[in-house]
Amino acid sequence: MLTGSQMQLSHSKIIADTARILSRFVDIITLRTTIHHRMLKLAQRVQIPVINVLTDDTHPCQILVDILTYEEHRGPIFSKIFAWMGKSNNVLHSLIEATALFNFHLRIVIPKSSKPQTKHVEWSRKRGAHITLTNDPQKAAENADCIITDTWVSMGQEFRVRNHSIFQPYQVNEALMKLAKPNALFMHCLPAHRGEEVVDTVIDGPHSVVFDEAENRFHTQKAIFAWCLHDAFFSTQ
Repeated sequence: MLTGSQMQLSHSKIIADTARILSRFVDIITLRTTIHHRMLKLAQRVQIPVINVLTDDTHPCQILVDILTYEEHRGPIFSKIFAWMGKSNNVLHSLIEATALFNFHLRIVIPKSSKPQTKHVEWSRKRGAHITLTNDPQKAAENADCIITDTWVSMGQEFRVRNHSIFQPYQVNEALMKLAKPNALFMHCLPAHRGEEVVDTVIDGPHSVVFDEAENRFHTQKAIFAWCLHDAFFSTQ
């Protein structure tokens, strides 16, 4: 494991050299960075797979975890209704893109001051995605198959003064879950700020699959590794 400072990713001119060197030592790179374009720049300059395990812009691995967890409990995700509550962030951006790839419906329920980046919404809608943006949590939760949320404090912003008043109406509580389908699931990538974006009775309740999500992160990453290395492995047989 190498830290960002050890890889010198903050020096844009060095990223290309770092990429070429790493390509000679390893078969795959997993990168977690707060600056998305660094990941893209590194990926453009290596001849091996680069897995985006998290950036400030997207979090695709988490969404694969969520899809696995949903299908593990409820079967195919096709045409199901997901309702995102709270704040726009990297997880939501990847969830938006997933709607176009896995053909499920997404209702995004956030305050007007926290809209997702337009590029992700437009990319998915051009591919036929069913996405609805609203600031009415009750309407969005009606007959939803899954309600999903995340913390109100984004990665790297924990030190900032919190303004939770604008997000409070989007808290996932028992009243909101009752509007969803009787067998609806609740998801959260964890760690959760209990009492803020979700209450204890929901995260610990019968609809919650958050700890299955946490376990499935391990299995999902194994599957991603296997898929990325498949050709390299079998070409040596």
